[in-house]
Amino acid sequence: MIFTLESLYALHMLNYNGYSEDLFLLPLPELTDEEKPVQLKQILEKGFSDLQSMGLIDENSEPTTACMAKAVYLQKYQEAYSHCEVDDKYFCAQLVDSNRWYHIVIEKVDKNAYRLDRIHSFQFLGTVIKEHLFLSEKIPARDPNPAAAEWRTYSEERLIIYYGNAPALRITSYSGQINPEIIYI
Repeated sequence: MIFTLESLYALHMLNYNGYSEDLFLLPLPELTDEEKPVQLKQILEKGFSDLQSMGLIDENSEPTTACMAKAVYLQKYQEAYSHCEVDDKYFCAQLVDSNRWYHIVIEKVDKNAYRLDRIHSFQFLGTVIKEHLFLSEKIPARDPNPAAAEWRTYSEERLIIYYGNAPALRITSYSGQINPEIIYI
């Protein structure tokens, strides 16, 4: 089931009885120069109509069971303590169940098209490995660089020059106060 960003926000507001806050890692874009309440009203109207066209809102303007199930996933995503972002494609709330096995993942499948799923942590790892070129290709082992000490002084510039167009994996983790960003080349 593919959601628009507007439908995710409408789904979020349905579950929180009209209370609105930005979804973590998925802020709303500025539509026009109008005031924020006017923009929010436009976004929610579009999101509600998107939910109706997806069959998640019935003819009486009531959410269906499938709609509420997805709303619970979105609620768990929002309330999670630890989040990570992989290459601006996967937005993940980590270990959201009592056994700490499952993630809530919002996958960006296209421009303004998102998929919301609850998946096992191993399945998420397998998906990232399978779909990411950097992890799925056979990369030959390299010999250690004898000039490593010399290289470290110019590490950032050389990284950009030598590996600027190389496949890479970027992971940003958000939990508590520390937000490390790791790039694997």
